[in-house]
Amino acid sequence: MHTARYHAEQFEVEIDGAKGSISEVFPEWGQFDRFGIVVHEPFGTLGASLLVQAAIAAFYTYDQSRRADAPEYPEVYLFHVGSRHGDHSWLDFWPPRKEIEVASRPDQVLAALNDRAITRLAVPDCPPGDASALAEGPSSWAEQGSAYGRLRSCFVYSPSGRTADANLVLRISDPEITTDPLATLDPEGTVAWYRGASEQELLDVAPGPSTLGDLRRWIELVEARATEVPADERRRAEQALRKRLGNGQGFEDYRVVPIEEALVRLVPTP
Repeated sequence: MHTARYHAEQFEVEIDGAKGSISEVFPEWGQFDRFGIVVHEPFGTLGASLLVQAAIAAFYTYDQSRRADAPEYPEVYLFHVGSRHGDHSWLDFWPPRKEIEVASRPDQVLAALNDRAITRLAVPDCPPGDASALAEGPSSWAEQGSAYGRLRSCFVYSPSGRTADANLVLRISDPEITTDPLATLDPEGTVAWYRGASEQELLDVAPGPSTLGDLRRWIELVEARATEVPADERRRAEQALRKRLGNGQGFEDYRVVPIEEALVRLVPTP
């Protein structure tokens, strides 16, 4: 839960061309809000890295005790459609149950979102699919009704970080906010440092009440998942991310959309 250091002040917000705030991006964030992001391609999630981090900041801003007094990992969930698209534990999608692999079927992705009680949803900017596919599960209407009753904010993002017809822009006001997305793309570097660290060094970086055993189990998972995305593909993604976020002055943009527009993008159109 190293992301407990995220604060709303680390982001600059523009909504429909006017200055905004994180509280306007996620209006009336409450105790049981949960952010979910759907990903279709390797590390496509990082096209919405600032949105993910802003949601985490909203989680901790709502209840400051979650940072240290009563520590909690943020309620953020990543839905890998079709196959696993890389380990995202550096962004505190943790414990591992918060990264969910789901079949490439709209009704099954929708069911997975409902199962985790997602209230704020980000989906890739793919061509919209057939809305009728959402009704192909055991019930033609129940899953859709649950989603409409619970979702409070929906966003469309691009894996490139630049979304067509964007109406929401997040800019970095603190270069530190680039650290975790970049670390996500370098599992070898993570494993090397943690394998070589002394027990005291590990305790010094342990988040919250984490133990040495917790850290060692985490690093085993990072190492095991490092080959999900080939190293050369990760290097290209890292170069693109560094170019986009620059020296801590970069930005990403998104489209805030109605629920129905988000739900038809749960699965990539063939």
